[in-house]
Amino acid sequence: MRGSAFANRASGNIFFGWSKAVGQPDGCLGFSAFVKTALECVDGEEDANGRPHNPPPSRGGGGILGASLFAATLVSLTAAQYGFMVGIGWRPLSDPGGAWPSGLSLGPHGWMMNASFVASGASLMAFAVGLRRAVWGGAKTGSALLSISGLAMAMMAFETDPILREAPRSFHGWIHDVSFAVFAMSFLASTFFLWREFDKDPTWKPHARHTLATGLIAVVCLVLPGVAYYLFVAILLAWIFATAMKLWRITDVSRRVP
Repeated sequence: MRGSAFANRASGNIFFGWSKAVGQPDGCLGFSAFVKTALECVDGEEDANGRPHNPPPSRGGGGILGASLFAATLVSLTAAQYGFMVGIGWRPLSDPGGAWPSGLSLGPHGWMMNASFVASGASLMAFAVGLRRAVWGGAKTGSALLSISGLAMAMMAFETDPILREAPRSFHGWIHDVSFAVFAMSFLASTFFLWREFDKDPTWKPHARHTLATGLIAVVCLVLPGVAYYLFVAILLAWIFATAMKLWRITDVSRRVP
């Protein structure tokens, strides 16, 4: 379900419900514990400025692979299941975000969409860890938010509910909708924090404006109705790919320098 529509109905309960669901002391891993663990699982030592002495293998490949896999899955499944999507209430021009891309998981090849959510979400988390290691000062806040968005993306594998239904919303559909809202908000927030963190690092400074522009344009596209939603998805994937490519090049050069 599109984040703007969901937020209009449930924005007051999203974060309260989510934190209550994952924050209980019953063995479940909360967001804060997950992010802390993920960001600490890196190799090498840091100098006084937060830059690694021996950069770990690049996680840029994870971002490249994840963005490419998700884009390829969207295009192929949309073409293969076009008739099915229209049948469940998808309006590709007037309201594309109402059933796309989540509704693709309900089709005959829906397992591919669910697998893509999990794989691309895991890749995004790995990419966030690598980004933290590559930016002067750590980019801790931006990379932490990006890790949260990756976890939320993986949890979107809980199938959404069809738009045209008579039964009430299911539990897995509720999880999916909350996960999308957390994904969108944490990802967009990460771009603004990363903009400031990139701007402090001479190596990443040229990428800071691109990151800021990505966040601003993506927010506008998410709010606007109609086909702007496709641009929202495309902008996020393009930023992941471009940033991961830069991370790949930077860490590759660092490993070559004695």
